[in-house]
Amino acid sequence: MVQENEILTVLLGAGVLYFVILRHAELKNNPSIGLLMPAFCMLFSAWVASILEAFFWETLFNFLEHLLYLSSALCLLVWTVRLPISPEGSEK
Repeated sequence: MVQENEILTVLLGAGVLYFVILRHAELKNNPSIGLLMPAFCMLFSAWVASILEAFFWETLFNFLEHLLYLSSALCLLVWTVRLPISPEGSEK
């Protein structure tokens, strides 16, 4: 059974994905965006998988959903570790 919050999450995520696609050229100029984009795409795919598991192949989509959550979290972990740290007292 699909829950209302899952549908709302996918709709809000689709809006963000639409914005990301429209602004892709601007976003890829940012050097620290590298792993953030795939992390969001994997997160969005996990949200879609959570809805699809209610209709068919429950075990497969449940496994895929959690695998995508893990992959997204790992991308975010690597992304945050690789962020440049400015020295104390430096101006940006």
